[in-house]
Amino acid sequence: MKIASIKQKWYWVLGLLGGVGFIANVLTFYPGYMSNDTLSQLGQALGSQELNDMLPLAMMGLWRLLIAVTGHASAMLFFQLLLLWLGVGLLAVYVFRETGSRKYSLLPFAIGILPVILNISGVVWKDNQMAFALFLACVLILFFKYIHGVYGRIGLLVTSLMLMVYACLVRYNALIAIVPLMFLAFRQSGFIKTRSRQVLASLGMIVVTVSCFSLMSFAFNSKSSNPVSFVMLDDVVNVTSSGVLGSSSLSPDFKEDIREVQECARSKKMLVNNYWVCANEEQRERFSLSNFSGLKELWMKTLVSNPLDYMLYKTQSYVSFLFPAEGVYYVWQDGIEPNEFGQEVKFERPGEIVGIYVNNFGYKNFHFMYEPWFWLAACIGLFVYMKKNRNTDSIILLIVSSAALYLLSYFPTGATVDYRFIYWSVLACVTVSILLVVKRINRRPKNTRSKSRAR
Repeated sequence: MKIASIKQKWYWVLGLLGGVGFIANVLTFYPGYMSNDTLSQLGQALGSQELNDMLPLAMMGLWRLLIAVTGHASAMLFFQLLLLWLGVGLLAVYVFRETGSRKYSLLPFAIGILPVILNISGVVWKDNQMAFALFLACVLILFFKYIHGVYGRIGLLVTSLMLMVYACLVRYNALIAIVPLMFLAFRQSGFIKTRSRQVLASLGMIVVTVSCFSLMSFAFNSKSSNPVSFVMLDDVVNVTSSGVLGSSSLSPDFKEDIREVQECARSKKMLVNNYWVCANEEQRERFSLSNFSGLKELWMKTLVSNPLDYMLYKTQSYVSFLFPAEGVYYVWQDGIEPNEFGQEVKFERPGEIVGIYVNNFGYKNFHFMYEPWFWLAACIGLFVYMKKNRNTDSIILLIVSSAALYLLSYFPTGATVDYRFIYWSVLACVTVSILLVVKRINRRPKNTRSKSRAR
């Protein structure tokens, strides 16, 4: 009875620590750091800007709802960090239940203060919400082993799947990352026994998720902006030869648009992001709206006529993504960009302190941990470690698979030099490392573990 009482009190301590971390995180970034992308999303949520699918409609709709309920744009920051710290707190509870060690149960709280996680945790970005939603979903899946009631397990399964769907709706290329996680959720729930049916259930949920994109566009009656045009334009300007462009049936004006962007891309050595850097506003409208069909036609012709050059270009852009040039990597959002919505940082000094911590300590001494190649290597290393130790833990393997697939998804789509694009993989690898520590402790002889439990 006494031991049970001590455990119960420690759960309260873990909950308190999670609450303190959440509040500190919110106050540091309040009302949420915002880039121009964020402010555009806020403008749509407030109804002052035209709705389009260039930015995730699911995030806009949630933000609009939160503003309607609370009256404050900062509600999105609370929601975003609640996903993170609820996951951290529950992971701490899981570690304590598995090991009985109060010392090791504090390990998950390092997630919230690591410079590679803290740096953009309070920036209101779709990438962060995707990462935190997947993180919480993975932590919830860990608790299936403790819940025996049917309704409790159904609730856990539905919640974890909803978090995955939301993650995908706010970040399109997360679709490939949620495949192993959905399989994991169905596998751990115990409702579907055979692997083939678990795979079918996962694929069914992927179909449901994809259909939600169209449902969102219909529900909000948003303007289609064909975001895929960004990728197509990069491919065209970097691969299309003058002969292919000249022989196409496109209008002379459209061909001239392509040539202008090509010249800009070559002069600035832009492998990706030409839509924003090299195209002017009128050209962007033509590429993504009025003449998207022409861009698509040229893109298809380029792929057919230059398949080898296309693959070499994709390899070059992906290698540039994995190994970013020194001094150009974006790891810190400095507050809130100037805006018309009255949004400004409330507590400047805490943010400045975190900025010094992230840039002068984290990035300065561990810059490799902010670069994609390191986390892709970490995924490979974790796979090798698991195989070497004959560890077949499906939870760990599938989370690592999700992290690796997410990084690999940038090969066909391309990505600018921006840390937020690898954020989920960072968080996933850190989480898996903690789970491996738990497994290592549980493999110790009982007398050694009992000493650890007493600490």
